[in-house]
Amino acid sequence: MSESEFMRKAREGAEMHRKLQAKLKAEAKRKAEQEEWQEAKRKERQREESWGRKLTVNLQNAFRIFGLRVDTENTDIRITRDTFNMLYRGLAKKAHPDMGGNVKNMRSLVEARDLIKRSGHIKN
Repeated sequence: MSESEFMRKAREGAEMHRKLQAKLKAEAKRKAEQEEWQEAKRKERQREESWGRKLTVNLQNAFRIFGLRVDTENTDIRITRDTFNMLYRGLAKKAHPDMGGNVKNMRSLVEARDLIKRSGHIKN
């Protein structure tokens, strides 16, 4: 085998090695992306399942969640819509799962908000 033939085969071998390395790297990246996607889907399913669970909040607990004093004898608690919305947004920022809270607390907050709104305790 001549020196030029040897060099040609060496270059071909090196080229094949680079192609194989690139292929392995691309496959590893694809596999990592697929695992990341599956993990994200699993977390999304967990979140959906946990939101589906029914949490029960009564009116007195709803007022407590919002930090409003509840007098059991005088249930005529009225706050303005703007004040209530401001209160809800502040609590939602703390309770939201994306902001460090958890699903259970956020769900209780939403349920409490809906209950208070339906109860007629909010002034226009």
